[in-house]
Amino acid sequence: MGDLTMVLVVLLGALGVGGSIYGMTARSRRMAQDWAARNGLELEALDVRLFRRGPFWWSGKGQVVYRVAARDGQGRLRRGWVQCGGFLLGVMEDKVEARWDG
Repeated sequence: MGDLTMVLVVLLGALGVGGSIYGMTARSRRMAQDWAARNGLELEALDVRLFRRGPFWWSGKGQVVYRVAARDGQGRLRRGWVQCGGFLLGVMEDKVEARWDG
């Protein structure tokens, strides 16, 4: 392989991986926002957690875990963890699970 071919292969690989990560994050964020709306919550913070995953330490590679802060219908602030996606299919599966603090 020539130098130009190698550069193109590496560049295309990097773009593929980057696009995949962006798509996974965008889909999981949308899933969390839709979940909050269905449950009458207004999200104030939605922070992705790569390493410290709280009660979802066993999450699969395709799942995304967020630390959240949300206001309920009475204006009370709740904090907790939200996991988006299923264990086998990741965010391709429309599944959202929450665990509240306390």
